[in-house]
Amino acid sequence: PPNVDNLLDVQGGRLLALIPEGAFVADNKGNTYLVWEGEQVYLGYLTKIDYDNNTVSFILNKGGIIEQVTLQLDRNLSKK
Repeated sequence: PPNVDNLLDVQGGRLLALIPEGAFVADNKGNTYLVWEGEQVYLGYLTKIDYDNNTVSFILNKGGIIEQVTLQLDRNLSKK
């Protein structure tokens, strides 16, 4: 289905930062979102923020095909 609610599309997304309130994630169009566990994203929701491993995990339902997507913090962003 089309993304009519302009939800975060995590496919092709990047994890920018982790903060106590959640995670900043950018989509492939350059839009930035603050999301937290349980929040709805395009085709799914955020299932876990792992502060120890600097990752966020999502479950997506692509027309009956369930897919887990994990984004990892890019440590090179902070060195620019």
